[in-house]
Amino acid sequence: MQACTGLAVCRHLLPEARACCRQREMSHIRLLPLEPRCDRPWPDWVSLRRLLDPAGGSCDTVVVVGAGCLPAGEPPPGAVPFGTVRSSTCFSLLAGESAVDAWVSRGCYLVTPGWLRQWRDAVAAWGYDVVTARAHFAEFAQAVLLLDTGLDTGAEARLHDFAQFLALREEVEPVALDAFGDRLARAAGCWP
Repeated sequence: MQACTGLAVCRHLLPEARACCRQREMSHIRLLPLEPRCDRPWPDWVSLRRLLDPAGGSCDTVVVVGAGCLPAGEPPPGAVPFGTVRSSTCFSLLAGESAVDAWVSRGCYLVTPGWLRQWRDAVAAWGYDVVTARAHFAEFAQAVLLLDTGLDTGAEARLHDFAQFLALREEVEPVALDAFGDRLARAAGCWP
């Protein structure tokens, strides 16, 4: 039987992960969707393992891909070995640290197509209405910047709605999936 590697990826980045696996013909990869936890990291590896062990049970190993949502430290031993691909932000997984730093330093609030699919739910969970959201975002952002991977044809319309809601400029930055695909391939042991 062929070895299987599970890649646990946030639902916000799952379409990009699927595209990378298809493009690189990584047929032994099983993508395991993680619920987004952008504003509250997983409390510990035990709770994350409890979620992933059943889904990754047929895999030889599971690699958890994430950023601030991941618990501190490294995963403890378990029935299925866990590894991590950790970045400072999810945006850095797609575009690299220096690009993300440059956009943020010029006042951009970064979003992905996946996050934009549920922006209204996120704003509601934060407890904002249009007035409080605008006041909060005006403190640090001049624009909403979509890291556009080209996979979601509705992303620019949702960007427009979100930017209008916040009364901010909207910008689009096309992002190739090469760097993200390289990271996933290395994590899955497909590429040195």
